[in-house]
Amino acid sequence: MENLHNRVMRRRRAGETGFTLIELLVVVAVLAILGAIVIFNVTGVANRGKAAACTTDQQTLQSAVDAAISDAGTGGLPTGMSLGSGGDMKANGDLTWLASNGYIHSVPTSCSSFTLKQTTAPATGVAIFTVTGQ
Repeated sequence: MENLHNRVMRRRRAGETGFTLIELLVVVAVLAILGAIVIFNVTGVANRGKAAACTTDQQTLQSAVDAAISDAGTGGLPTGMSLGSGGDMKANGDLTWLASNGYIHSVPTSCSSFTLKQTTAPATGVAIFTVTGQ
């Protein structure tokens, strides 16, 4: 390696400074590789953030629906909420109802839709309400 360095240095004139073409190409290649790594890592961050926000809002709505059902004391949905429109909580006005009655602070917008579904527990016959988000 020392021999190569000496040969390169002999070809330069006295007082000349700068980088060789190979040195510049190596630096450009390293920067290109680092840039590619950064770009691939950053592109998925926004999608993961949106998915996490949707999941959090879904859990919050599930807690709000459970609290509203508990407050109603009937074991079913309170007056003002319904399973119509395929359970679409926005179309039914359920999201607005939950917000106006203090179960949530504001209508969430992280998911394109929230769906409320009812199933019945086979052993007890109790209605189970589940919120899903997309």
